Amino acid sequence: MVLSDLPNGKALAKCYLVNEDSVYAVNQRVCIYRSTKIVPEFLFYNLNRLKYFLGLDDGVTQTHILNGDIAACQIYVPKDKEEQKAIACVLADMNKEIEEQEHRLNKTQQLKQGMMQELLTGRTRLV
Repeated sequence: MVLSDLPNGKALAKCYLVNEDSVYAVNQRVCIYRSTKIVPEFLFYNLNRLKYFLGLDDGVTQTHILNGDIAACQIYVPKDKEEQKAIACVLADMNKEIEEQEHRLNKTQQLKQGMMQELLTGRTRLV
């Protein structure tokens, strides 16, 4: 999880899911969490941009999210790992659908802009 590295006091609280073991550089603004009881994808979807962490900034000074803040964060975790996997799968599918809709919206907006350009320059006329 990237906690914050912004001078304006905005907490990032952005999570990244890393599914491979390797050596990583970690500093005071990055937190690594490993668990054998929680499915990583489930944890990712629960912690990414969590309002709890975003609410820790004051909007003015550098935000500091401390170990105690992370330990105090409560999330509800089903004991059954299969249920965790199923929830994470549904959320992943929803994210994919949102990304596809955003892509479609972007293409439609570009098409509209191109058509407006054609009409405004007079290259295309409506009859």
